[in-house]
Amino acid sequence: MLQRRSAATLALLTVVVALAAALATGAVVSAVTAEDDDSSVTDLSVEVGASLGTTTGASGETLAADTSFELLEGGRTSFGEYRGTPMVLNFFAASCEPCIREMPALEEVADQLDGQVEVLGLNLREQVAEGRRIVAETGVTYDIGRDPSGSIFTELGGLNLPTTYFVNADGTVVASHMGELSADELRQLITEKLGVTG
Repeated sequence: MLQRRSAATLALLTVVVALAAALATGAVVSAVTAEDDDSSVTDLSVEVGASLGTTTGASGETLAADTSFELLEGGRTSFGEYRGTPMVLNFFAASCEPCIREMPALEEVADQLDGQVEVLGLNLREQVAEGRRIVAETGVTYDIGRDPSGSIFTELGGLNLPTTYFVNADGTVVASHMGELSADELRQLITEKLGVTG
């Protein structure tokens, strides 16, 4: 009887440790696989309900307009300043190679969709100097803010970097994507999730 209980306890412990490891590495995500002519592409777009300062209503959950954050170059702004235009909200860090690689794609799409979609990058859990260095290296000109404590990222349910959120003009978070995006993938998601075509 004692051996049977020990075996059951060990099995349960193994499952708990495996689940914790999967969550820690971001392995537990909803994924949709799409086929095209040349290869199999895994689209990690997942529907999310933002919990950050949310209000509920007919239009769904929204980012609180009064949630403010620092701008990388100084001063503060809030999500309310972006209301009225769809937004791509991208979390990045200088220590994240895929983040650095996708920043030029975000810049390309921001330039192409000038005025139709706002692109906002939030530098996650880094010093101002690190954020400024990576912005200078990549040459991006879209708005860059800071989330030094990671509170905004955590409230949105972020797991790994890079993570990009797609936000309607009324502040509703409609989808997220975890992982590096090319310019083409980003344009496709903007069209599908935000209804904006360039």
